[in-house]
Amino acid sequence: MKLFISLALWAAAQTASAHEGHGDTLLHALAHFVEGNGIAIWLAIIVIGGLGLYRATRQRSRNK
Repeated sequence: MKLFISLALWAAAQTASAHEGHGDTLLHALAHFVEGNGIAIWLAIIVIGGLGLYRATRQRSRNK
């Protein structure tokens, strides 16, 4: 969860990278952020998903 919050705050700070003519909006900055850092975002999604799946299966095995 801390990683997700850190990534969200980092993405929110990217509003400064929005350029003239498109407005200084979070959505536009996120589009540029994903454009430049797509691999890092997918890697983070895979790691977070894997950790969630691991925790869920570990919890289920304890309940049996």
